[in-house]
Amino acid sequence: MAQTVITARVNEGDKIAFSEFCEDVGMNISTAINMFVRYVAREGRLPFAVRAGKDEIKRKGLEAFNALRAQAMAGDFPEMTLDEINEEIAAARRDMDARK
Repeated sequence: MAQTVITARVNEGDKIAFSEFCEDVGMNISTAINMFVRYVAREGRLPFAVRAGKDEIKRKGLEAFNALRAQAMAGDFPEMTLDEINEEIAAARRDMDARK
């Protein structure tokens, strides 16, 4: 397959540190970037988690809460017992613990 060039701007210090890492593990920058590109193309995801900053998470959480509040005020939700609500909270906590 034909080769092509990707150009990216990075902080000079980051480039130096990345180059030193690559040398330490026996490869050059081009090889490391090719490994990254092939991984993303093959797996359809990044090889690390990408998360929004805390402010963005808080903003999205408040938006979701306000949307749910509006639905509840409009009567769009069935009634839940306190036990059902507590189970929902417990399930959410289990999910959070599993992600740690």
